[in-house]
Amino acid sequence: LIENKSFKKKYAYIILSNELDSFCQYTSNDSENIIVNTSILEQIIEYCKKNSIIPIFNCIVEDKYIRKGIVLSHCKAQCDAPFKCEVVYDKDIDNLGIHKDCQSVVFISETNNICNLASNIIKIFNSYPNNTNINLFFKDSYAFTNDLLINYISQLKKISEYIFTQWSKENIVNLNVLTHLFFNKSVSGCGAGGDLIAIDAEGTIYICPAFYFDETLKCDGMIGHVNGEQKRKIDHLCKPNKLFICRECTATHCTQCTYLNKKYTGEYCVPPEIQCIKSNIEREISLKLFKDLVKAGFPMYNIPNYSHMLDVKLDPIAVERPKQKINKYDVEMLQAMLEQYD
Repeated sequence: LIENKSFKKKYAYIILSNELDSFCQYTSNDSENIIVNTSILEQIIEYCKKNSIIPIFNCIVEDKYIRKGIVLSHCKAQCDAPFKCEVVYDKDIDNLGIHKDCQSVVFISETNNICNLASNIIKIFNSYPNNTNINLFFKDSYAFTNDLLINYISQLKKISEYIFTQWSKENIVNLNVLTHLFFNKSVSGCGAGGDLIAIDAEGTIYICPAFYFDETLKCDGMIGHVNGEQKRKIDHLCKPNKLFICRECTATHCTQCTYLNKKYTGEYCVPPEIQCIKSNIEREISLKLFKDLVKAGFPMYNIPNYSHMLDVKLDPIAVERPKQKINKYDVEMLQAMLEQYD
């Protein structure tokens, strides 16, 4: 399934517990206890070593395993590597700063708390003196409605103003949905099925953890086993440059979530409408931030030229989603709001 000649160095999310909440665009509702077989865990570690994969354990494991990768636990992370990360959720926002030396935060939010997004993002930046990066994800991004998108635009504007102020002070802070576009010349996606895979306690390999935790899509997400059995090559469907709809899109920060694609369109490489709208809202505000920094005289010499992005419409494609409740979006009104921001 996975050979060094076909894949770059990558990460594997090792699912050894159901206690940790989601860390991406899905919800973990599985309450069944996972029984970890030591011999299979050894096979997983050996598989990762053989394929130059860094394991990310989603629970505390023995020290001999911790030294081989990263350990995530609720609202905290332990890692021998110099780069440390914490996972923070909306409900934990008042208990920040567990690891003052962490350099990156994964912030998991929900659409029902969108009105507090800006204040929470700013609070996270201020709580970690060494933190320069926040990766924002909504585990229920499918729940965005027109009104929530309006609120999202307002919140992103506030965050953009904060980032502008910090950059002006030469304090370079980054939020994936706003500043990653400065550095991504082409769509990179989240790496699911390629640079990022998931492995459960039985050694089964999945495109990503979301497929494991969704019983309706579990089989669709299985791509093999650490013992080499049940091989199923699917990485070609998960690579951004293979997504014909997204190939020319300039929202290069978009995660192009394979899980959401499959769940809401039935295809691995066809995005649901909300993913396109949300990503292009972020792109528009990112572009405005970029222009403001240039006008303020901030040296942006290593940043790609954004001029080719100016004519991209907010909604590149609207995809029908059979058997799913479809939110209706007023694209023209949302576009008008973004133009007012200019």
